[in-house]
Amino acid sequence: MRAGRIERRRLKSAAYAHIAQALGSRSGSGHCAAKFLLPSTARPQNARIMSRPLPLEFIASIIAVEQLPASRAEIAFIGRSNVGKSSLLNALAGQKKLARVSNTPGRTQVLNSYRLGATDTTVIDCPGYGYADAPKAIRARFEPMVEQYLLEREVLQMVMLLVDGEIGPTKSDLEMLDWLREHALPHVVIATKLDKVKQSRRGARQHDFALKCATDPANVLWVSADKNVGITELRERVGVWLA
Repeated sequence: MRAGRIERRRLKSAAYAHIAQALGSRSGSGHCAAKFLLPSTARPQNARIMSRPLPLEFIASIIAVEQLPASRAEIAFIGRSNVGKSSLLNALAGQKKLARVSNTPGRTQVLNSYRLGATDTTVIDCPGYGYADAPKAIRARFEPMVEQYLLEREVLQMVMLLVDGEIGPTKSDLEMLDWLREHALPHVVIATKLDKVKQSRRGARQHDFALKCATDPANVLWVSADKNVGITELRERVGVWLA
């Protein structure tokens, strides 16, 4: 049963890689390295709808995978503590207080579930990893919960791995990326805080960032929640993943 699940994930990952290649286009040096856009005449109707703010609605904070609401299709955000997951969720939804933004790393210790409007699709915000100061008892609870969620959630279509674009991939980021690849989970790397990288350094940073992640620069989507850069592109990709 486990082998069959992994094989299905490998096929799904291959399918999404093919879609990303079809959608991908690389911009010039010093700009966002990945746009992942179809020509306007070829974009799915759902993607055009998703270019507007996502109508996300908070459902519940979950402490056990079994408590997750039913869903037809789901995407998940995961990343190091303080990488900007809440800010990105708010930017995608065009809201300021949908997800609570905290100055305290490691605050999210549950699976926060959001429904996409009147659809039967959902978005999950996972607890941040790599925060050593979180109490051991709490880490011992939510880290296995996240692993169980990622491995067993059948409706999971895409894992968005958020990495701080200002400082680059950390050891914990690369370990998470390797883990996702090892388990054949469909995923995409999202580089946050593009606005924190000097314009003159962006081309080199995008190249070095992708090199550390062992991927092509076109496979990394750069965003800035504060400056609304890359948000429309990411909304459109969400439309594809949850179609």
